[in-house]
Amino acid sequence: DNDSLLLVTYAEPLPEWNINSFLGLYNSASKVWLYDRKLMSPPKWYTSVFTPPQIYNNFVYANVGVSIVCHDLMSGEQIWKRDFESDFSFSGFSIVEDKLIASCENEILYCLNPDTGRIIWQTAGSGTSSRLAYLNGIVYFVGGGDGKLHAVEVATGKTVWLLDGEKYFDSMFAAYNPVYVFPAKNGEPAKVIALSLGSAYCFE
Repeated sequence: DNDSLLLVTYAEPLPEWNINSFLGLYNSASKVWLYDRKLMSPPKWYTSVFTPPQIYNNFVYANVGVSIVCHDLMSGEQIWKRDFESDFSFSGFSIVEDKLIASCENEILYCLNPDTGRIIWQTAGSGTSSRLAYLNGIVYFVGGGDGKLHAVEVATGKTVWLLDGEKYFDSMFAAYNPVYVFPAKNGEPAKVIALSLGSAYCFE
């Protein structure tokens, strides 16, 4: 209605460097918590939520340490949780075309069903990478391990193309910078822009 709701994640330190990560939903108009202290992952080391959760179809998605979790937005109840070999704290994830695409530090790019957490496909990634950018059925990212610009088809996980900045240009692409995408407009083709250490490159 006319209420403003604030989704909150927060961490509670425990002994031996363990952490409890919680989810809460606060009504800022009535100043009432609809819920709080909904546990997102069992307490252990490195289970903080380092990147903002995403809301999709009234569900909340977050990467918590080495897990990706899904909670019901209005109740806070956990729907599913999937554990991985490593974390997603640097690269994060995106939800596009009703698929959750996540770049893991174990050098694998995963595609999950956002309703169930089931793995639809997985393909070679690059460990630490830039945030994922999406345009016209393709996710783009720069790999921190290889310094290459990746273009991966969301539907299949197929690598559409892979550009080695160090081989063709002045230096490898920089994973700590975003990849920018722009749709086709006014007769101009769609564009993908990636940055190296010293230059910006625009690709069709």
